[in-house]
Amino acid sequence: MKIIKAYGFSFFFGQAQDFPIEHADPTFYTSCKKTIDALKCSTLIIQEQTHGTTGMYIDKDQSQQNPLQLKETTGDYLITNQKGVALGVLTADCLPIVMIETRNHIGSIVHAGWKGSLAGITTKVIEHMLQKNFFAPADLHVYFGPCAKSCCYEVQPEFLYALAEYPWHERVIEQRNEKLFFNIPLFNKLHLVDLGIDPSHIHMQYNECTICNTAYHSNRRNGHARLCQLSVICR
Repeated sequence: MKIIKAYGFSFFFGQAQDFPIEHADPTFYTSCKKTIDALKCSTLIIQEQTHGTTGMYIDKDQSQQNPLQLKETTGDYLITNQKGVALGVLTADCLPIVMIETRNHIGSIVHAGWKGSLAGITTKVIEHMLQKNFFAPADLHVYFGPCAKSCCYEVQPEFLYALAEYPWHERVIEQRNEKLFFNIPLFNKLHLVDLGIDPSHIHMQYNECTICNTAYHSNRRNGHARLCQLSVICR
């Protein structure tokens, strides 16, 4: 795994080789323990993801609890201001998003599938962060990880109805050979810009396609969601 360092945080977007085992397999816990050691963190938290817009803000020391808190709560985002607490999401075509708020040193990680994206999960995360701390949009930096991209992410015509309420809906759909393809990274980027985030603070260099790039697990390519890559942020 390639560990990225930015604004006092360490994070990574995992690949298939990092987690070649099913997340329900007991040996997955061993891989998670290695992740804690690599990041030099005391705790790793991964929720039971529901493709919704709920999540959790962790503002207390977790070091006295189980170092691996895997699927003990449900939700699709995690936020913390605590050092040593690693936050993770599992994806196999959905978009993992890392958010770093630089004024108060808050980190967040988001599991943004199409359902969560269209339901405004990034808005929910930023609102939750603002409930705890004041910051300006300029204080937020966002990193997109690997996901299904518009080169491969085919959707059906009915999907256009779900997009209709967004002013940029025509920009996030591509039509090729009478087929429709959804650009979920662009959708989330435009949503964040609409919330006031500086476009130059939205970092896309880690956003590769999980469907056509076999370095990643892909539910659409493989036909199941038993294999996922893990993305993690820790301070």
